Amino acid sequence: LVTFEEDLHQPKIHCNDEPVKKLVIKVLNEEK
Repeated sequence: LVTFEEDLHQPKIHCNDEPVKKLVIKVLNEEK
């Protein structure tokens, strides 16, 4: 998940950081 950490910090996602981060992490975990 460390690999995607930088993607989560991109400006376009910053406006809604928390919900998006949880969603992205959930999706990434489902794909594993």
